[in-house]
Amino acid sequence: MHNSELIRMVETLKAKRTIKKDVDIVAKTGFSKAVVSNYLSGRVKASDNFLDKFEKVYGVDIFNKNGFSKDIDIATSLHAELGRINEILIALQATTRISTMALIELRAKVYGRSYSLEATELEKTIAEEVSTLLAELKKKS
Repeated sequence: MHNSELIRMVETLKAKRTIKKDVDIVAKTGFSKAVVSNYLSGRVKASDNFLDKFEKVYGVDIFNKNGFSKDIDIATSLHAELGRINEILIALQATTRISTMALIELRAKVYGRSYSLEATELEKTIAEEVSTLLAELKKKS
């Protein structure tokens, strides 16, 4: 199936941290986890009802009259790609015991920014993730 515009919009919203996980879409749209998963994996073409609800909930316009993306430009796509790279780098650190210094150096090279800026950004990102995890743990207990 062809849901590339929807998938790109979700990636963009994840990069902007409007959406953190796919379950956020489930909660806001009211569609089941299985349906959302099928749409985002491309296994099933997204229904017009879902697309309308998604656009309304997130305040975006995925398609214009010709069916082409209206809101996604090159800069936004690049931002989404960098967001994914960031997630991969953090996951790499968690799973392979890569040192924080090595991760900061790698991020600085990938993003083309200074070491100190990346150190600050990484510290902020990790703090946000820890806060999110702690909040989820509190909800469960």
